[in-house]
Amino acid sequence: MRAATLAHASFGDSRARSALVQAVPALADDELVSSLQEVWAIAALLAESFVVAGATTPARALLIASVLFQGGAPGEAYAVLVHGLSLDTAESLTTEKVVELLPLPVLEGLAAEAEERGEQDVAGILEAVAVVAANA
Repeated sequence: MRAATLAHASFGDSRARSALVQAVPALADDELVSSLQEVWAIAALLAESFVVAGATTPARALLIASVLFQGGAPGEAYAVLVHGLSLDTAESLTTEKVVELLPLPVLEGLAAEAEERGEQDVAGILEAVAVVAANA
């Protein structure tokens, strides 16, 4: 992943994107955040490919959404959040797991993003989870 990112940033290597897309799914969940931050910092144009390749489970999508939101991309973060919550396995997410994956400011920001989009059901869910997070 790092080699592909550096090859793209340093030499404009057109093979970097496909190499990155192949490498990202192999990252462990605990490697996902720092790896996305690194790709975004070194070769921002590859970040989209990283996100698409990495958001394969609800938990991974929430981790990615958090990085995007904290990095100043709330619209993209919200899209990844909705993608993660739409996956078949999203039913397994507990409130506690969501609180673990999304810091309180991210929960509140994503709830505001949902409200701006007129998606009151999603906003309500995120606000309820934010209350749990605030009380934890």
